[in-house]
Amino acid sequence: MDMNPPGTLITANAGCGKTFSLANRVLGWLVLQYRASGNAGVREILAATFTRKAAGEIQQRILRHLAFGATDPDRLQIYRETIDIEPPPTGDELLEVLAQVAKDIDRMQVNTLDGVFHNLARAVPEAVGLPQGWTIADQPAMAALQRETIDAWLQSCDDAQISALAEAAEGEVLRGAMHRAVRKAIWGESRSDGLIDLWRRSTLVPAQVDPWEWFANLQDDHICPDCARLPEAALAEAACVLRATDVPVTKAGTPHKSWIKARDRVADKADTGRWSELLTDSFVGPAIEGGKFSSQQMPASMTKAIRPLVAHARQLLVDRLRVRHRVWRALLSALSSEWAQQQRSAGLYAFADVADRLARADLLTPSGLETLAWRLDSRIRDVALDEFQDTSIEQARVLAPLVEELLSGE
Repeated sequence: MDMNPPGTLITANAGCGKTFSLANRVLGWLVLQYRASGNAGVREILAATFTRKAAGEIQQRILRHLAFGATDPDRLQIYRETIDIEPPPTGDELLEVLAQVAKDIDRMQVNTLDGVFHNLARAVPEAVGLPQGWTIADQPAMAALQRETIDAWLQSCDDAQISALAEAAEGEVLRGAMHRAVRKAIWGESRSDGLIDLWRRSTLVPAQVDPWEWFANLQDDHICPDCARLPEAALAEAACVLRATDVPVTKAGTPHKSWIKARDRVADKADTGRWSELLTDSFVGPAIEGGKFSSQQMPASMTKAIRPLVAHARQLLVDRLRVRHRVWRALLSALSSEWAQQQRSAGLYAFADVADRLARADLLTPSGLETLAWRLDSRIRDVALDEFQDTSIEQARVLAPLVEELLSGE
């Protein structure tokens, strides 16, 4: 690992020493800066990861490696291999850097990404549209605010709007208890994102094609191949043809009862409009794919008879997907706006909200960095990002300008 290039990527499995290497990478930066200016620049290094435990481990490793390297020649020799600077660091250099780190330990920026973004937003709340006195709320407070958002949105809708949504959705979206079903779908759960995160990401970067419009403009057969709507008369005739289709016979020459039962079951589902059940019926898959049912090969005549009914069921599935897409788009647009108002009024936010606002503000551009350096009373000279593959789109967008500037070498 060469310290001279502006950037280094380390990929390895768990337990392979990434934290060990990261800590020594930071040591190398500190020593190089100490050699150049007499000041290790402890405040100017950012080391970020995802959990407080991991951040604490990184800071502990940095301190331990400095202390052991300064006092134990054998340990120093091991560390030199991953510090990898020329000339190699001496024990005296590590001892002096350790003294400076201890002096500025409270300004050492080893933190979680959430913590880093929280500090950035605290420094320039007006630039990211956060109100005075805003805070990170706990889960119960956020859940209560989400319920209030749903209530406020419902109260803002007139009866005609609610009826139109409910009628369009046909129970697909607005079915069930609003607070329980909609809140879980919109905001997700503790370890999973909700649809509002997807909505915000779809509007994060201006695109030539609106992703929501992209789906709406797809042809039906691109969403579900071999779909085709049949008129009522054709449906009734197709069900009759299916019932009349011959089934395999037993060794005794009599029709297989299990085949008759399955065939008629599918026809009944077509007659009664249970199209979703028809598509998932155990008889339909082998019929369409030409496989086996009840240990016997599906006859071509059965496949031909059942195909029109399946094509109609697929078309209705596409119709439902379009309805769900249209209704969710309307709901997400309205609820996203109401949610932003409720959050601003209450001053309550989650870490993901902070990352989203920072991503939209483009704070870490060259000019923005100057403002932040003044507000935070520190600059960022070197960055170490642990587990970077786990960053969200919003987090990566916040960090990208900073990383690009550092990699430019300017």
